[in-house]
Amino acid sequence: MPSEDSNNINNEDINTSSTNEESSSTNIYPSRITKILDTFTDKEILRYESFRRSGFPKNMIRKFTNHTLKQACNPNFIIAISGIAKVFVGEIVYEAKAVQSDLNEEGPLLPSHVHEAYRRLCNRCPNMQIYNKKRW
Repeated sequence: MPSEDSNNINNEDINTSSTNEESSSTNIYPSRITKILDTFTDKEILRYESFRRSGFPKNMIRKFTNHTLKQACNPNFIIAISGIAKVFVGEIVYEAKAVQSDLNEEGPLLPSHVHEAYRRLCNRCPNMQIYNKKRW
């Protein structure tokens, strides 16, 4: 029968190896990000930084989801909804910029650009429509 000391050593070796694997996988991610960021232009870096800093206030998302679902929501669910909303707004803005360039216009986005972007996204993704009737 093995002694308790040898069991402790084996357990420590196992725990250490799993910790080393986790730390090496977490170290790979920042190195990938830095490689990608090195290829960005100054304009792309500014856009990326503003994207990283942007977000919706958690209390507003919580109020909206609680009102919509009529029940209290898990904080992880609130974070997920906030991320989905951020991606949705990003898609709308990207499509609105495409609308603006199609119309050969410059400057800030206009409400007409955003409406047209939403209409195009609804036509492309029919499950996205809130109502059955066409709004625009």
